[in-house]
Amino acid sequence: GYQPFDRLFALIEATPVDASPHLWAYFTDRLGGIDETMKGSPGQAAYRKRAIAVLQPLFARIGWDAKPGEASAVALLRDTLIPTLGHLGDANIAADATRFAEASFAPDSQVTGSVRQAALQIWAYQANEAQWSALHERARTEAGPVARLQYYRLLGGVKDAKLAEKALALALTDEAPVPMRATLIAAVGGQHPALAFDWAV
Repeated sequence: GYQPFDRLFALIEATPVDASPHLWAYFTDRLGGIDETMKGSPGQAAYRKRAIAVLQPLFARIGWDAKPGEASAVALLRDTLIPTLGHLGDANIAADATRFAEASFAPDSQVTGSVRQAALQIWAYQANEAQWSALHERARTEAGPVARLQYYRLLGGVKDAKLAEKALALALTDEAPVPMRATLIAAVGGQHPALAFDWAV
């Protein structure tokens, strides 16, 4: 934690895209974690730009869809890589996530589970008020407990602070079971810790 970012990026940039998926998953996770630490700082935009540039060649190789005979480690890397690029602000990933997420809502959707999970996370994170409201309606009417819990978690993991406030307000209602309310509050805390803390106080 005491070395300049240039050393970290030099190490990652020297790593071939066909290196161990476990190594790349570690790098991806660290880049995302550092971004969280830098939230709101003056250097975050420049950091994100360089992090995206480092990870884009890796995503170009892996893509959204699993390849025949793909190792499980590659699938796990994809599950880390796509949300990380989305949170870093990669415009292409964001556009693809919207397309996959909205396609996954269709009754006859062909979007696979892992792609749907990653796409929904990014789509919800960048949601506008209309998209958030549509997701809220899905959460409210969903019969399956697993999917319903996921939707409430996504409602809290939104980037827009005003929408996060709306998510916290839901936790004071009887709309969702108590465990789901706790998940929703925790999701807001992950994106807006000060907001969640002030609300709790």
